[in-house]
Amino acid sequence: MIIVNQNKTVIMNFNNTNYIAISDDEPLIFARTNNNSEITLAIYKTKERAKEVLKEIVEAYVDRKKSKDAQAVFGYSVIPSNTYYEMPEE
Repeated sequence: MIIVNQNKTVIMNFNNTNYIAISDDEPLIFARTNNNSEITLAIYKTKERAKEVLKEIVEAYVDRKKSKDAQAVFGYSVIPSNTYYEMPEE
């Protein structure tokens, strides 16, 4: 899955990510890549909003995984596949 950052200047491959998290200090979502660099994906007004967006990323990833699993079993995708997730403005 591809993730596009909030200001549409970075595209990252989820497969090259160790983790995605919310900062302890401010309501921003960042990714730690496999080579240990950090990429800010989005900044929100509240941590609650950041948590909602993080949940959306998980749901998009799970939907994509289900689609790939179904394709492996049935030979075609029976569930729409999310190939990218675009970080919402707010």
